[in-house]
Amino acid sequence: DTIRVIPSDLDSSFLYATNEDMPIEDGEQLENFITASDGIFTRIFYTTGAVSTYWFELIPSKYPHSGFCGYRFLSPITGCDYDDYNFSRIIYDEMYKKNAERGLKGTVTVASFVYDYATFGYIGVAISGVVLAMFFSVIQLVFASDYKWIICINFLNLFWLSSASLTTLMLSGGWVLVILLYMVFDNELKKGTVENG
Repeated sequence: DTIRVIPSDLDSSFLYATNEDMPIEDGEQLENFITASDGIFTRIFYTTGAVSTYWFELIPSKYPHSGFCGYRFLSPITGCDYDDYNFSRIIYDEMYKKNAERGLKGTVTVASFVYDYATFGYIGVAISGVVLAMFFSVIQLVFASDYKWIICINFLNLFWLSSASLTTLMLSGGWVLVILLYMVFDNELKKGTVENG
């Protein structure tokens, strides 16, 4: 018996079921090409919502809200061990018990507001909305009516808000750094646009 690996966000039972239709060698055709597009469709429209549902079901019924301990960048200040509150890993172990039993480690990412729900409950969701609105207002002030650059610099991070926390995108993801670089080189960018335009 050989082991075949198919990249997927779904659990191992789905991988095994899908695996049965896949070719091993000799140029065999996939019996169902739709399998790939179904996987993408499922990842975009189903998995994200299903994972968020697990977070809402398990927090606070099984795991308490983490408060400020749920923010990695604050853990040195709060004195909390972030691993005790890293719900992305904790809930992975709940969702994919077979994988966790085998020693596989993983994460289940969710939209930015769900991370804030995990820290402070529904108040966290409201705070998340206010903070996000303020951040978008700052972005609008920085870029003013320069729509080309506001889209180029911010679109990908806006898209990633569906699967990462705002603080992660701002600090680790470099969103704030890119905006600061835009502010530093704004005049040069405008000169280049005028000269090339």
